[in-house]
Amino acid sequence: MGTADLPPQIGAHCQPAPVEEVVQELRRRLSLRELQRQAVLRAMEQAHGSKLQAAKILGMGKTTLYRKLKEIRGNP
Repeated sequence: MGTADLPPQIGAHCQPAPVEEVVQELRRRLSLRELQRQAVLRAMEQAHGSKLQAAKILGMGKTTLYRKLKEIRGNP
C-alpha cells in the first residue's frame, strides 16, 4: 500500500520525508539487538529470575534464552 492508495484529498498532501529526516528517525529507533535485550530483561524480571519461566514468557526454548543472556552479559 502506498500514497496512490489513499483518497485524493489525503494523498495530495503526502510528500516523502527528506533523507535527513529519515536518517535521524532511524537513529532514534532502537536496534533489534537492543529490543531483544530489553525483552529478555523484562521477562527475567517478570519471572523473578526464573530462566525457565522467562523462556516461556518469551515463547522460546531455555537454550535460546541462555544464549541471549550470555550475549547480553558480553560473552558472545
